[in-house]
Amino acid sequence: MSTGGIFATVTSFPGRFMRSLVGKIIILGFIILLLMIPYFMAVGLRRDRMNRSRNAEREVSEKWGGKQLIAAPVLAIGVQTVRKVKRNGNAGQVEYTRSTWHVLPENLSVESSIVPEIRFRGIYQVMLYKAKIRIKAKFSDLPGSLPGECKIDEAGQTEILFRLSDVKGIQKLEGKIDGKGVKPLAGKVISFPAAWKKEAKTLEFSAELDLNGCRNLLFLPIGKNFSLSMDSPWPHPSFSGGFLPRERQISEKGFHAEWTVSELNSAFPQSWIGNLNTALPVDNDYMSSSKALGVSLVQPAGVYQQVERVSDYAFLLIAIVLVAFLIGESVTKIWIHPIQYFFAGLALVMFYVLLLALAEHMPFNLSYLLSTLIISGMTVLYCRMIFAEKRSAAILLGGVMLLAYLLIFVLIRLEDYALLAGSGVLLVLLGVLMRVTGNMNRRELAEAQAPSPESKGE
Repeated sequence: MSTGGIFATVTSFPGRFMRSLVGKIIILGFIILLLMIPYFMAVGLRRDRMNRSRNAEREVSEKWGGKQLIAAPVLAIGVQTVRKVKRNGNAGQVEYTRSTWHVLPENLSVESSIVPEIRFRGIYQVMLYKAKIRIKAKFSDLPGSLPGECKIDEAGQTEILFRLSDVKGIQKLEGKIDGKGVKPLAGKVISFPAAWKKEAKTLEFSAELDLNGCRNLLFLPIGKNFSLSMDSPWPHPSFSGGFLPRERQISEKGFHAEWTVSELNSAFPQSWIGNLNTALPVDNDYMSSSKALGVSLVQPAGVYQQVERVSDYAFLLIAIVLVAFLIGESVTKIWIHPIQYFFAGLALVMFYVLLLALAEHMPFNLSYLLSTLIISGMTVLYCRMIFAEKRSAAILLGGVMLLAYLLIFVLIRLEDYALLAGSGVLLVLLGVLMRVTGNMNRRELAEAQAPSPESKGE
C-alpha cells in the first residue's frame, strides 16, 4: 500500500479516486447538486408560507375591503341615436335607438388621506387602511359635445356614476350636484340622480367618501385635467401605476404625493355612447395596468422577501463552507467521507428552514443571528468528531461559517452593490481553489515516484 498521504492511501482505483483532490472536487460538485433537492424543498416551504399569508390577507380583506380602484365620477345622460333606415323599399325612414351618453369631467380634483391599520390573522400581518377621499368635478360644454346623430332623450335618466372595485369598503358616501345634496343609489354601479336640463352647459359634482381597503388605493385619471393628492402617516409607500407623482415628500412621519394628468396623456375618451364598461372597466387588469395611478402601502422587506433574498445566496454559502472543509481535510491530512460532506451541507440547507420558522415570530435580524449560531454550533460539534484531536480545525471552520453568514447578511443589506460584492467573493473563492490545486500535478508526480514500502524493504 502507498503512503503518499490522504490523497493516495489505497491501491484500488475507487479508493485512490475518492482520496485524490480531483476526485474530491468532483464529489463536492455532485454533493452540491444533490443538496439542491432539499434546498428547493425549503424554497417550496417558503412559497407555501407566503401563499398562506396571502390567503390570510384575502380572508381579512373580504370582510373589510379589498384593494381599491376608483373610477369616478362619470356623467351618464340618456340619449336617442337617430339613423335612417330602408324598410319595404322606402328609404329615408328614421329609427330611434335609446342609449347612454357618458361624459368625463372637464376638471377632476381628488384629495385623499390614508390612515394605515395593521391587523393579524393568526401569525400573519395584514396591511389595511381607512381613507377619507374628497372629490370635486366639473362637467362643461355638455350639449356642444353631443354627437350630431344623437339627441337628448327627454324620458331618459341623467345621473352621476360612482364606480369602485370593492363597494364593501364604503363606510360613508355623500354627494352634491350643483351644491345640492343628493343621496346615492346602490347597485352594481353607485349612482347619484341628477336634475340636469339640456339647456344647462355645466354641471358640478362633489363627494366625500370614507373607504376601507387593503394595501392598494388607486385611481383612474379620467377627465381633461386630473389632479390627485395623497397624505398618510405611513413612511413606506410604493407609488404604483403608469404615472409617478410630480411632487412627493417621504419621511419617518409619513408621505405626501401629488399627481397631475392632462388629456394629452390620458388613456380615456372624453365621451362615448354605449356601455360604461366599454371604456372604464374596473377589474384586476386595470388594477395592475399602467392606466391607473396611486399608492401601495408596503412593509419594508417583509419576512418572506428577506428570507428569499438570503436563499438567493445558498449556492455561495454552501460552496464557501464545503471548500473550507476541503482545505481543512488537505491541511490536517484527515480524510472526510463524502457522507460527512453531505450532512454538513444538509445543515446549511436547514439554516433556511430554521430562519423562516423563527422570522415568522420574531424580528428578522434576531432570527438570522439565532439561526446562524445554532447551525454554526452544530457544524462545529460535527467537525470536532470528524477531526478528532485536531480541535483547532473545527474552530477555524466555525469561524469560516460565521464569516460566511456575516457576508451574506451584508450582501442582502447592500442591495445596489450586492452583485458587485457577491462577484468579489466568488472571485476570492475561485482564487483559493486555484491556490489549493496549483501544485496538484507536481504532488501527484512526487507521490507516483516515491518508493513503496516493499521496494524499501528490498
